[in-house]
Amino acid sequence: MMESFPRLNSGYFWDVDYTGLDPIKSKRIIIERIFTLGNLTEMQSLIRFYGKEEVKNTLIHLNYIDPKNLNFLSLIF
Repeated sequence: MMESFPRLNSGYFWDVDYTGLDPIKSKRIIIERIFTLGNLTEMQSLIRFYGKEEVKNTLIHLNYIDPKNLNFLSLIF
């Protein structure tokens, strides 16, 4: 984690207190929301912040990824 935490669209976190999200403790929900709802720039920002392997490992352990996103993720990882 070399960079500062990127600024994200708070609309992705409509059901939680966005201001209370800790980048480390809330890593799973942050990665899940950005990689299912976010854009490519936001995804790249999270990869730079967390590292490619950490993002990949988090995504692998999600309970569900829809087929469209799974196909996209298989191309970038």
